[in-house]
This record gives sequence, structure tokens and C-alpha cells, in this order.
Amino acid sequence: MITTAIGLRIRELRQKAGHSQESFSAKIGMARTYFAEVETGKRNISVRNLKKIADGLGVSLATFFDSPHFQRERRGQTRQAYPQARGYRRARQDRVTAH
Repeated sequence: MITTAIGLRIRELRQKAGHSQESFSAKIGMARTYFAEVETGKRNISVRNLKKIADGLGVSLATFFDSPHFQRERRGQTRQAYPQARGYRRARQDRVTAH
């Protein structure tokens, strides 16, 4: 999923910059809980908020998306590349079929 790829890229760049989730979300004026959900791929993110994060990380959106995370996404390999996404999908399917 694209949300997973975005979250993984944010985490990669944030950790490279040496920020915790808490310190980075405070730096850019974003609620830590929202930021954590974006980073884990649980929330959709607006382009405006993505730009805010990229600016806080000191990268352009072009640089942000210039990553193997998105090359896999374009080739439809997200599920193979990100096992946690596969687990999330399976758990969601279990909830749907249980009703």
C-alpha cells in the first residue's frame, strides 16, 4: 500500500536525521499520535501534511519519492516488500469475514 511506503520513507529519513517521533512532530507542529499513525501506514496523509514533513526533513517531495520504497509500489510489489502490510491485510480480512 502507498501509505505503508510513505510511512517507511518518513521513518527512514527521520531516523537518518536523528529525530524521535516526538521531537520531530513537535518541530513541525504536528500531533505526535497523528504523525505516528502516518509513519506506521495507518493514516492517509494529505499532500499539504506530506509537504510539511518533507520540509521538516529538509528534502523536496521529488527527493522524498526518489526511493526504492516507491519503485516497489509502482511495480505492485508492496506486499512482498513489506511483510507487515501483508499481516495487516490478513487481520483486516479476518475481521470482515467474521461478521
